[in-house]
Amino acid sequence: MTAQQLLEEYDAGERDFSEANLSEADLSGANFSGANLHGANLSRANLHGAMLVVANLSGANLSGAQVTKSKVTGTHDNMTVYTKPNMSRFM
Repeated sequence: MTAQQLLEEYDAGERDFSEANLSEADLSGANFSGANLHGANLSRANLHGAMLVVANLSGANLSGAQVTKSKVTGTHDNMTVYTKPNMSRFM
């Protein structure tokens, strides 16, 4: 799945993106509020300024992801892999 496909599906009302491979995707500024990203591969993805409010990130791989200025309140993040994500100015 490409970043563009994910954004289009989200805009159309889809919220289940579990196990999606979004490694190195540019998702900066995207709104994923309420999305199910369980087990998604977001390694090295650009999530700068993304909205992940009440998103399910359990089992997601955020290794090396850029998450500066992202809003992640109320997320479900059991077992999420956070190996060296860039979290400076994390909101």
